[in-house]
Amino acid sequence: MTLPALPDAIAHYHDAVRLEPGFPDAHNNLGATLVAAGKPDEGAAEYRAALKVAPGVLAEQGKCADAAEHYGEAARLRPADTGFVERQAWVLVTCGDARTRDARRAVTLAEHTCKTTEEKDPRKALTLARASGENAMATDLETRLASYERPDAERATARRK
Repeated sequence: MTLPALPDAIAHYHDAVRLEPGFPDAHNNLGATLVAAGKPDEGAAEYRAALKVAPGVLAEQGKCADAAEHYGEAARLRPADTGFVERQAWVLVTCGDARTRDARRAVTLAEHTCKTTEEKDPRKALTLARASGENAMATDLETRLASYERPDAERATARRK
């Protein structure tokens, strides 16, 4: 794209964002065009807007905490779309980063989406099943760890029960 065409491209991308604010490619392309036009701060704002409406990109890059945060923000902005909440739950339960992984929160979110959709969406049911299984395993592991952390005499008594 030649430099003289950039203002026209920016205007067209602004139109696209105005007409369809939930279309991440419009935000992304506007961001790239603004950066090319020497407006990096405005471009960065459009890149952030693209991530708000399509946080899955972050999850694919392994940035689970950011993805979960952006899915939560997207759900707040579009509460009627239970898909964002369901995807946030999925990220929280499948994330490889233990600092982000939160099966209990995922269960709460997944239960909400199942109730909201009257339990008719198999994807949401799958997320709830995965979150419930992970939560049960985490709870069992915490219980086992707690028993090993008790003094020996207490542990022996607990085993006899």
